[in-house]
Amino acid sequence: MLIKRWQLLGQAFDDKTVDHRLSIQHLPHNVKVRYDFSIKEATHWKAKHGRLFVLHVGLPILFDILPVSYLFHFAVYALAIKLLHAPEDKSEIDLADRLLNFYCQSSSLVYDSTIELYSLHAHLHLADQVRHHGGLSYTSAFAFESCIRYTKSKAHGVRNLASQIAYWTDMTSIVDQPVTMVEEPCGIDEITLQNPSLDRFRSTIIKFSGTLSVKIYKRFKRPFT
Repeated sequence: MLIKRWQLLGQAFDDKTVDHRLSIQHLPHNVKVRYDFSIKEATHWKAKHGRLFVLHVGLPILFDILPVSYLFHFAVYALAIKLLHAPEDKSEIDLADRLLNFYCQSSSLVYDSTIELYSLHAHLHLADQVRHHGGLSYTSAFAFESCIRYTKSKAHGVRNLASQIAYWTDMTSIVDQPVTMVEEPCGIDEITLQNPSLDRFRSTIIKFSGTLSVKIYKRFKRPFT
């Protein structure tokens, strides 16, 4: 719905630049998402495209494209959803709740009253959903899409698909499954402060940290993230 509104901005919204930035982004090797459809055809995006756009790439891509009021409004939305996607504690859920309240209340000021649909109102209940049932990463359409793929893998060919799925699901419940141990947070690809790739940022890092004893990682991995 927001992307459709942005399209109405005409030349103020440069969709060609957005498409170019989506096509050249470098994603981690375990994120297999390609934006084959233009942002003008966002209705054809799958859940994985919407998830990646809202949680990670949308805001930096749109930073110098959307007008300030639109960008600020979307930033509030993206931050709230990111907090609810995998909240660390209750305070993050409470902050996301306040952000979504502000987002919904200000939507008609940024756009117009026609945006006040049920799909907008439903966001006001997301925080309570997360409080009772856990992060959106486990209960939303994103998780449902992953579940479909898992269920589909239990069927082969084109005959008796429901029976195959039921049989292999039954087998899975009978056979003892190995206990999954939650991984410890860890850094990946540690680099030193003297690394040439940090030449532009070294003085700033030292200024803000106040020390040379700094560990830097290209990626930091938390459990399930």
